[in-house]
Amino acid sequence: MGKALGQLLARTLSSDISIQDNPPELIIPVPSHSTSISQRGYNPAQVIANTLSKQLSIPLASNFIFKHNQSAQQKNLSAPDRLVNLANAFSITKKGASSIPDYYRIAIVDDVVTTCATANTLSKLLLEAGAQDIIVWAVARTP
Repeated sequence: MGKALGQLLARTLSSDISIQDNPPELIIPVPSHSTSISQRGYNPAQVIANTLSKQLSIPLASNFIFKHNQSAQQKNLSAPDRLVNLANAFSITKKGASSIPDYYRIAIVDDVVTTCATANTLSKLLLEAGAQDIIVWAVARTP
């Protein structure tokens, strides 16, 4: 299902004139903690990002950020609690730290965006690492 959603998102994005004129130079999926990947069997954002990368011919970097804290599931938390839950949950890898400044515009890919807590946390991290412009792509937005 993630691959099909990625293809749908890629078709939508490829017709977006702003993406055609100013595409991101790199795609980074929202990382899942290794425990979540073991339980689920995959990272939904990774599956979507893989498809987007192939369909849009944009490089993918799955190893620039990692999630080192197994935080509570965001879907069960209020907006303020989501930010607290993600505090210090992500880090830039050594490879990411040395490579991120080479990319001006980076797209963060997530499956679902609700309060933008994850997107904001990762955007801040990437900007601090030297990225200049961050955009967020998601398959769904919930209220």
